[in-house]
Amino acid sequence: MNNQNERPSLLHQTITNKNHWMILKLIGTRANRNAIGAKVLVKATKIIMELLPKMRNLRLSSSLLQDCIEIHTQENEGDRIEQHALASLFENGQDPIYIIKWKDIYEELESATDRCEDVANVIEGIVLKNA
Repeated sequence: MNNQNERPSLLHQTITNKNHWMILKLIGTRANRNAIGAKVLVKATKIIMELLPKMRNLRLSSSLLQDCIEIHTQENEGDRIEQHALASLFENGQDPIYIIKWKDIYEELESATDRCEDVANVIEGIVLKNA
């Protein structure tokens, strides 16, 4: 997690419960693109979490494929957000260190959504192979 004007933090949940939920308030600095990009990633990973138990029953193939399409949609949204966020960084003549820092963060968010799409591609292949 990146803290505004501070070192990033790594969060670890030490309380054990059956839900494994953590609530985060996502706030952007100049624009809310940071939070929106994170929400896209959270949504894509949530779809994967819900999709994996369905893999036990491949007769739900249409539902599985629909979930994969939604993951692809989230990844495309992540691409769009990254492009706009990077453009806004360079529009305002920011400090180069600030630009590099946020460029790296945007790229990491986008890379994570790409990995979600990779998971969806593998699941699609499994579903289509077993159809």
